[in-house]
Amino acid sequence: MIFAAQGTGPEERRSVAWLVGAIFILTIGELYLFPIGLSPVTKTAPARMVSMLMGIWFLSSLFGNYFACLLGTFWGRLSHKHYFLILAAPGVSGGIAIRLPGHPFERAMSGED
Repeated sequence: MIFAAQGTGPEERRSVAWLVGAIFILTIGELYLFPIGLSPVTKTAPARMVSMLMGIWFLSSLFGNYFACLLGTFWGRLSHKHYFLILAAPGVSGGIAIRLPGHPFERAMSGED
């Protein structure tokens, strides 16, 4: 969406295919993430805390959607390119943080103590 918004003004229009493509990619990503994300939660959690940590997994989705709505208030205040950059930054930085060597989640999944 950053590329679609680049160089557009308030009266300029882009193809709806950009929006459909972005929503399609996000939906596929969510369909893959939810079951694959719940698996490590149940694998790494102590047996007595599995249901509580699964609840926290679902709560994280709630808070993520809430903060996405808060970020939506910036739509009229920022250029569209900068708005989409702000939306992409937390996801990219979170992905980089998880991939860093020695991350606690990585150690838990590999079975190290």
